[in-house]
Amino acid sequence: MVKGFNSVVSENGFTIWLPPNPQSEVLINLNIPTPAEIWAEHSSKLWPFGTKLTADERVWRYCYSGGVCDYARGAGNYNKHIEGSSIGDAVAAAYTINWRISDTDYPAVGYVAENTYEGGYLWIMHTIPALYKIISSLVATGAVAATDYITLTLEDPITTAGATPWCTAYRNNWSDCRADYPSQPPNITNIVCVPMQAITAARYHWGQTWGPVWITHISDSPGNSSNEREMVFAAGGVIQTAHQSGYEAHQRAGHIMTFNENTNDCMLMLQICP
Repeated sequence: MVKGFNSVVSENGFTIWLPPNPQSEVLINLNIPTPAEIWAEHSSKLWPFGTKLTADERVWRYCYSGGVCDYARGAGNYNKHIEGSSIGDAVAAAYTINWRISDTDYPAVGYVAENTYEGGYLWIMHTIPALYKIISSLVATGAVAATDYITLTLEDPITTAGATPWCTAYRNNWSDCRADYPSQPPNITNIVCVPMQAITAARYHWGQTWGPVWITHISDSPGNSSNEREMVFAAGGVIQTAHQSGYEAHQRAGHIMTFNENTNDCMLMLQICP
């Protein structure tokens, strides 16, 4: 697999776009999902997190849900970015770093499974700061002790040496999608996809991120008034007219596709991630 390019396999109108240099090659079966599989949930991981699936103008991403997701509502990114010092030095030209977890903001989050950080990013605060794509991660050696660490493998070699640099690790955007309530305060998480069906906890699934989608809304008649075309995600993943008072700064969901007046239906041109 050539760095910087995605492997593309196309069949029956669906195209799989694999991440560059995926480390979970054992998961890749090259069997393009059928429409029935796109609407299903899976108990085992079939593709790397964030793998893209396209058909016509629609786009899906392969997700994992640590909690439940609702049908036709936006699912939030439950991940938290975590920061702290590395357990040792950043070695120039090295592809791995042992990142300390004892002094992070959330020391108990995201260390118990292999490749939790696959497809995520690591920010290293060098003299010249740099952002690196993470292609794999190992299970942590522990949880909170000063010597506990998690090994991250990077897509590119470390450019600048540094003694125990300060780092921030961001998990893949689709590695833990779930309803943003009630476990999170409303409107704190960012919405990353719209599931094709209700998803139970601890399941893998395809979440739509772009293109035509029917989605639930908070108003009886979204778009009833003039200039109400743009929609945003409100609390709980439903959508709301963007310019109604109190919703101006919410995350954009997309725009209403058709003339919409005095109707409860809402077909949206979803625009989270192409």
